[in-house]
Amino acid sequence: MNDLLESYYISEDEKERIKLIDLMLEDYTHYLELVLNNIQEGKELRSNAYLLNLMSKKKRVNDYLKTRFNKNHFNKLINDSDAKCRKNLYIFMGNFLSKEFLMDLIKALKNEKVNYCISSLVLTLGNYHIKNIDEIMNKYLDLLNVRL
Repeated sequence: MNDLLESYYISEDEKERIKLIDLMLEDYTHYLELVLNNIQEGKELRSNAYLLNLMSKKKRVNDYLKTRFNKNHFNKLINDSDAKCRKNLYIFMGNFLSKEFLMDLIKALKNEKVNYCISSLVLTLGNYHIKNIDEIMNKYLDLLNVRL
């Protein structure tokens, strides 16, 4: 059963990875536990962030993760040096929509240096329907202007 996850980790073909995710969704609780354990141990962070991103499009996955995904998992992913890992975390958080992490995401906007991560983060924050989103967007524009 863990062969699906191992195959996902080693595959570089996007279509094959999507098929493997579809198969893992049939027993998503088992695979999510493996993924969360791997995140906790610092293993395959980039692949696991992408997997969470794709699987979190399913409501049942998010409902399950609301009881399992925690600050330790979040901190492992958001503090990873790999920008694609952080980008996929931001997209996942936009699907996951847990207010518990909202302040950390807002703080991340100040610290994030990679433009494609910043844009993913801004889109995620938009999903939270924040009242002062205009202020956050202005800070984002200021960041972009400084970098140009």
